[in-house]
Amino acid sequence: MPAQKFNTKGIVTSNLDNKQRVGLSSLSELTGFPIDLLKKELLLEGVLDANEEISIEELREAMAKFVNKTLLEVEKLKDQLNQ
Repeated sequence: MPAQKFNTKGIVTSNLDNKQRVGLSSLSELTGFPIDLLKKELLLEGVLDANEEISIEELREAMAKFVNKTLLEVEKLKDQLNQ
């Protein structure tokens, strides 16, 4: 099932195709995070320039990697605290 696209008021405006592309500058504006932070946290440094676009599918993969990395770091900290 394709993801839904929302406008700034949370209203569904259209369905997203996994091949549809989003620019890092647009993503930065929508999230309020600087482009450099997005590239760093989503492990895109050296992969994309600020003006380049990423597909929805690639963005989801990058976000999944970020979540996995974060969870591993949390587990590592929990282990350290329990020692």
